[in-house]
Amino acid sequence: MLVAFHGALDLPGARQAVAACFDVLVGVRLAAGDRLYVDTIAEVRPRGGLAELFAWKPELSAVEPTTVEPQVIR
Repeated sequence: MLVAFHGALDLPGARQAVAACFDVLVGVRLAAGDRLYVDTIAEVRPRGGLAELFAWKPELSAVEPTTVEPQVIR
């Protein structure tokens, strides 16, 4: 959606818009029975990149922290 707003060729502009608007993104997934589950929690880094802070662990059926250190909390 953001790439379309900023123009298909302006990926850096879309990344800057995301970095300016959001600190964290929450990814959800649709599971059996049409239930939504949190799949990932990622921090938006200053240049628009994502750093996954929490990820779905199927073997635990839970979202667990990754080894990435958050920067937004500092």
